[in-house]
Amino acid sequence: MKNSTTVVILFEGLRVPNYAMCGPSIVKYTLYRRQTDVCYTCGRLGHRADVCPTPGNVICHGCGMTSPGDQHVCSPKCAFLGGPHSKADRTCTQKFEIPYIVRQRRRERRNFDKDFPPIHHLSEPANKSRSQSRSSRGRSRYKSGPDTQAVPSPGAVPDHGARPSAFRCLLPQRPSGLTASKDPRNR
Repeated sequence: MKNSTTVVILFEGLRVPNYAMCGPSIVKYTLYRRQTDVCYTCGRLGHRADVCPTPGNVICHGCGMTSPGDQHVCSPKCAFLGGPHSKADRTCTQKFEIPYIVRQRRRERRNFDKDFPPIHHLSEPANKSRSQSRSSRGRSRYKSGPDTQAVPSPGAVPDHGARPSAFRCLLPQRPSGLTASKDPRNR
C-alpha cells in the first residue's frame, strides 16, 4: 500500500455502504472504476511508463505516430474512440471501459467453462438433506426371487456411492443346506 490513498475492498452482496466505521474513524466508500493504463513511453495501452516492455519505441502521445521528429505537429486522436482528444484525457468515456481483448478473453473462458464444466459439477451434490439419505437407505433398487440372482428393476440406476451392504442382493441366495462355515462367501 506504500503511498496509495486508495484501497479496494470487496463487499458481499450488491449493496455498497456510503460510510462505515474503520477503527475509530468513519470512512466514505465509493464504487471502484477501473481505468485503463496508458504508457507515456511507447504509447500503448495496458501498462505504465515505469514498467514499459519496449522503452526504445517512441510514439507521439497525441496522434500515435511512430518516431515523431522535433518539428512534428499533430492533432490529438483518441486510441479508444478516435475522437479529438488524447488517450489519457479525462473527458474520454471509454477510458473506464474494459478493453476489447480482455472482454474477448473473458467471453472465451466463459464459453469454455460452459462447454467443459469442471468434474465436481457433474457429480451428485454432497450435501443431501438428512431425511433424503435416511429414506433412501431402506429402499431396495433390485427385485430378487428365491435362489436366483437379483435382476435390476426397469429404469433402475446402480448407486455407485452406496455402502457395500446394498449390493448383497446381487449375489445368489445361499442354499438352505449350507451352513455359514461352508459358504464360500464367508472365507
